[in-house]
Amino acid sequence: MTAPVAPTTPAMYIAQYLSEGGVGVYPWVGAPLKNSWPIFIGYEGETGEESIVVADTQGRGDGRNHRTGESIVHPGIQIRIRHPIHEVGYAKTDGIAKLLDTLHNRALVVVGVTRKIVAVTRIGDIMTMGAAEGDRRQNFSINAILTFDA
Repeated sequence: MTAPVAPTTPAMYIAQYLSEGGVGVYPWVGAPLKNSWPIFIGYEGETGEESIVVADTQGRGDGRNHRTGESIVHPGIQIRIRHPIHEVGYAKTDGIAKLLDTLHNRALVVVGVTRKIVAVTRIGDIMTMGAAEGDRRQNFSINAILTFDA
């Protein structure tokens, strides 16, 4: 009998890549440290002044494999960055966007499951979203689709 495989999502692989690239800490455990940039999956933690959230979003279909009939889907992700100083948040977001542009043909391990990301295709440029009502932290986002090796 084989051991059960822990569930993983595309956002977890991107969070792992960002952590390996030195832009934040994933998985996030513990109290916030100044300039620690915790990375959360799917939700915004209440910790600290700065944070990164990687969320799974709608991807894009790409037809079918004509030999197997299997649908080809490129999963979507959104990376949200927040920081109280606009220029700092934008610079962090720009650095993450540039790091994503270097991700190709890379195997990543998340909770013991290895998947190879063939490519990341950003959808548009950095989106500046301003601050939420009652919150002085500025919000930015990057949207992309992923291509995993079969």
